[in-house]
Amino acid sequence: MKKAGKDLTKQKTRAIFILVSITICLSTIGALLNTNYLFNKALQQNLENTNAAELTLYTSPFEEDISSLEKVDGIKEVEAKQQIRARIKINGEFRNFELMAYSANKPFQINKIRTAGQLTPSGQGLLLEKSTLEQFKQSIGDHVMISLPGKQTKELSIDGTVEDFYRIPTRLSGLGYGYLTEDALENLGLISSKNLIHVTFESSKSESQVNKIIQEAKADLKTKNITVSRTELSEESLFIRETVVNAILLLLVVLGVVAFLLGFLLITHLFYRIVSEQVMELSIQKVLGATSYHIWKQYSVTLILFGSIVFLTSVPLSGAISFYFSKFTVQELNIGKVEFTYSLKVLILTLILSFIVPMLAASYPIQKVLKIPVIRGLKNTSRPFVKQKKKHSKRYFHFRFLSIRNAMIKKGQLLTNVLMLSFGGAIIIACIALNNSLLLTLKDMNQFLNYDREWSIQTSLPKEELIHSLEEINGVEQAEAWTIRNAIISQSSSKHNVLLNSVPAQTDFIHPEILEGHWLDKQVPNSIVISSDLSQSLGNIKTGDSLTIQIGIEEKQWKIAGIVKSQLKGPTIYMSQTDYIQWLNNEHINRLLIKQDSKSDVQNKVENWFNDKDITIEASDKVEDINSRPEEVIKLIIYSLLFVGILISSVGVLNMTTAMSINVLERKQEIGIIRSLGGSKGKIYQLFIGEGIFIAGMSWVFSVIISYPLHTYLSERIGSILLNSPLHSGMSLNGSLLWLGFSILIGIFASFFPARIAARQPLTTLL
Repeated sequence: MKKAGKDLTKQKTRAIFILVSITICLSTIGALLNTNYLFNKALQQNLENTNAAELTLYTSPFEEDISSLEKVDGIKEVEAKQQIRARIKINGEFRNFELMAYSANKPFQINKIRTAGQLTPSGQGLLLEKSTLEQFKQSIGDHVMISLPGKQTKELSIDGTVEDFYRIPTRLSGLGYGYLTEDALENLGLISSKNLIHVTFESSKSESQVNKIIQEAKADLKTKNITVSRTELSEESLFIRETVVNAILLLLVVLGVVAFLLGFLLITHLFYRIVSEQVMELSIQKVLGATSYHIWKQYSVTLILFGSIVFLTSVPLSGAISFYFSKFTVQELNIGKVEFTYSLKVLILTLILSFIVPMLAASYPIQKVLKIPVIRGLKNTSRPFVKQKKKHSKRYFHFRFLSIRNAMIKKGQLLTNVLMLSFGGAIIIACIALNNSLLLTLKDMNQFLNYDREWSIQTSLPKEELIHSLEEINGVEQAEAWTIRNAIISQSSSKHNVLLNSVPAQTDFIHPEILEGHWLDKQVPNSIVISSDLSQSLGNIKTGDSLTIQIGIEEKQWKIAGIVKSQLKGPTIYMSQTDYIQWLNNEHINRLLIKQDSKSDVQNKVENWFNDKDITIEASDKVEDINSRPEEVIKLIIYSLLFVGILISSVGVLNMTTAMSINVLERKQEIGIIRSLGGSKGKIYQLFIGEGIFIAGMSWVFSVIISYPLHTYLSERIGSILLNSPLHSGMSLNGSLLWLGFSILIGIFASFFPARIAARQPLTTLL
C-alpha cells in the first residue's frame, strides 16, 4: 500500500488524467441512463399526482347525472366536464383554442390542474395554460378578444395561469388552452352543459378489457340519451411526447455506449503509459523475489483507490447532467416536474463500472509488462517499453517533420485520440446533415398542403353555392370544401381512432407522396387511402386489404387503395366525397380551404362574408403555421443529438490535451536538447501545436468517413419513428468544411497549454 501511494505521488499528473478520463466516460453513460429513468419517473408521477384520465369520452351535450358509470366493472372514477372550441384574438390574429369550464369551489378530481391567479367562483377572466401563455407571449393582466361559435366577440382579461400536464405544448399542437369559470361562460352566452367525460380504471387493463368497458359505458350513456362521438385513451394523448423522448433517449444511449467504448481504449492506453515506465522497478522487485501475485496486489490498491474516487465523482456529475437534461426535456414537452433523484440500478451499475473499468483497462498493460524478461527490464530506462526495430543506416530528418514523427511514434495514443475526436466530429457533421435532411423532408411535407388558409365551419349552404360565392371574393383564387371528422376503424378485434378526410377524388389542394398503391380514383369505388402512421399501427397491412370504418352507428368495409407518407398528424384516412355521401347520405361539409392571391390576405374578407351568411366559424388556421409544427418536433431531437456530439467532442479535446500534457512530461530531455541547440520558445510551440494540428487533421478525415453511415442510421431511425420512412439524404460539404475549421482550432487549443508549460520551464530543469 505504501509503495502504491508513492507511485501515485510520483505520477500524480498522469493519475489525475486517468481519473478525469474514466470519470467523464462513466458520467456520460450514467447521465444518459439516469435521464431515461428521470423522464419515466416524472411521467409516472405526473400521471399519479394529476390522477390522469385513462379514457376520455367525447359526447353530445348533457346535464344528466352519470355516476352510474362507476358501477361498470373496471371503472374507478368518472368526471363530467365542459370543453368549448373558440378562437381568441391575440396580437391582432385569431388563434384556435380549447376552453375548459372549471369551478373554484369544486376543483377537478381527474386530470387535476394547478392554478395561479384570481380563482374566485364568480371570476370573469381567462386563465391560460402555461405553454400557451409562453407561446403567444402574453402576460397576466393583458386583454384579448374571444370569439365563440355563433356568439358575439367579447373582451376578456388574462387573470392567471394553469399548469395542465395532460396538454400537448401549444408550439407542437398549434392549439391554445384556456380555462373559464361557469359564471364567465354564462356571461359569454353559453349554458353549462357537459360534453366530455374523464374515466380512470381500477387497475391496468388489456386492450380487450378496455374495449369491453367502452362498450358498456356507451350502453349506459345511451339509456340517458347521451351519444358518444369519440373515445380516446391516455396513450393517444401522450403518443407524440413519448415518441419524441423515446427517439431521443434511444439514440443518445447508443451514441453514449459507443463513446464509452472509445474512452475505454484511451484509458487503457494511459494505463500502459504509466505501467511501462515502471518496467525497471518491477524487474528489480522480481529479482528480489516478488511474484506476479504480489505485484498484482500492489496495483490492486491503486486500482481500488481509482475506483473509489471515480465513483464518488461520477455519480454527482452524472446526476447533475441527467437532472438538467431531463428537466429541459420534460419542460419542453409539458410532461410534469423533475425531482433530483438517482436510479438505484444506475447507481449500482456505476459502482460496478467504477472498479471494473480501471481493472480491465489496466489488466492488459500490467500483464504485458510482467511478461518482459527480467534482464531486458533491467536494461530498460523510464520510457515506454517497445520492441526494438532494426536501425537503418540512412535517415532523412527535418525539424518540420518532427511533430509528425512524434505523433506517429505512439500509435496507440494516436489511434485513441483520433477515434474519440472523430466520433464526436462525426456526430456534429451528421447533425448538420440531419438539419439539411429536416429542411428537405419538411419541404416535401410542406408541398402536401397546396393551399393557404382553412376554416372549420358550420353551415347549411350547399357546397357548390359556397365555393362559387367564395371564388368571387377578390383575392381568392380557388376554394374547396371538405368534410373532416373522427371515425373508428376495426381490424380483427382491435379498434383505432382515425381522422377521416372526405375530399374530392381529383383535388389540387393536396399532393400526397404515395408509398404504396395509388391515390383515390373515381373508377374504383369504396376505396380509401391511409397514412403510414395507421399502416404501422395495424401491423402487416397492405394495399388490397379491407378495413371496417365506423361513424356513429354506420359501419362499412373499405378496400385500401394506397398508403401515403405521414404528416405527423396521427392515423389518417382519405375517402372520396362521392363515396362518403353515398355511404352516409349526407352532403354536410365542415372544412373550407382556399388558395389566395400571393399579394393578398383575404382572411378578413372571407370571415366577413361568413358573418353575412350566418356561417359559424369554429376554428381557422394558416397552412404556414401547420407546416411549421413538425419542424419543432424534429428539431428537438436534432438539438439533443448535437448536444451529445459537442459533449463527446469536448471529451476528445480533453483527452487530447491530456495526451499532449503527458508528452511534455515524457519529452523533457528532448525539449531541453532543442533549447540548448538554440531552439526558441516559438520552436517548442511549433513542435507541439504542429503535432496537435496533425492529430486533429487525421480525426477530421475519419469524422467525414464515419459521418456518412452515422447520418444514414440517424435519418433512418428518426424518420421511421416519426414519419415511418427515412428522412431525405442531407449530406453536404458545408458540415465537413465547418468541422475542418473547428478541428484545426481544437488541435491548436489542445496543444497550446502543454506547449506553453514546456516553453516556460528552465533549461536546467528540462535537462
